[in-house]
Amino acid sequence: MSNHLLFSRVILITLCSYFFLNISSVLSRELVFCHQKSDPPWVFNHNYGFDIERLKTLEKIIDIPISHRPLPWRRCIDQLENGKVDGIFSVEFQKDLFSKGVYPPDLDPAKGMHDSSFRLYVNKESSTSWDGRLIRNAEKPIGVSPGFSMKQRFELLSVPLDEINSSVWGMFKMLELNRLGGVIISEQTGDKIFTEYPAFNSKIVEHPIPISISPTYLMLSNQLVKSEPLLAQKIWDSLAKIKNTR
Repeated sequence: MSNHLLFSRVILITLCSYFFLNISSVLSRELVFCHQKSDPPWVFNHNYGFDIERLKTLEKIIDIPISHRPLPWRRCIDQLENGKVDGIFSVEFQKDLFSKGVYPPDLDPAKGMHDSSFRLYVNKESSTSWDGRLIRNAEKPIGVSPGFSMKQRFELLSVPLDEINSSVWGMFKMLELNRLGGVIISEQTGDKIFTEYPAFNSKIVEHPIPISISPTYLMLSNQLVKSEPLLAQKIWDSLAKIKNTR
């Protein structure tokens, strides 16, 4: 066998191996996104909700399987930073998360997951109030979930916050017993609690002025955006199309 023929066969075998390795890589590709265990109506405990449905539609558009991993919020952030997941949802704008992952360019709300409204819930016997800028007359800490996006804002206003590792029912029970000056949670979650546990309606009330209304995002890992910038852009552009058709 001539050296030329031998060299050609080596090149052919190398190219074929490279081709099949890449095909195998593409076929086994999967995106893994992390989220809080429950954030009704966007995500429920049993793996469904509006955000889950949007990710199913995204999966079809980009033609890459997507799995989602429910974890406590701080673990989601850690896994995003370490590249153990490709993204987390649904995340509000937080300056301290900039180094952990990547928001859509220019924080474009059109490329977000959904708009989130947070409310203050107080005991009917409490004098705690919210005027749209300040929480007043809070004699006890305001209960919030770990990773509360506006924590720094309220701490600058000298509002005592208590990050509670408990269910929303647990926080409402503490509020009912006057162990908290108030509770800040998403309006959707509050509505769900009042529906599931109507007894709370006699002791707890939703403050009429929203704490905030802000977009939430699918935040991608630094590793994904660096290695596959076109895919990252396609993901956010696709979410914008999905959001605009709903």
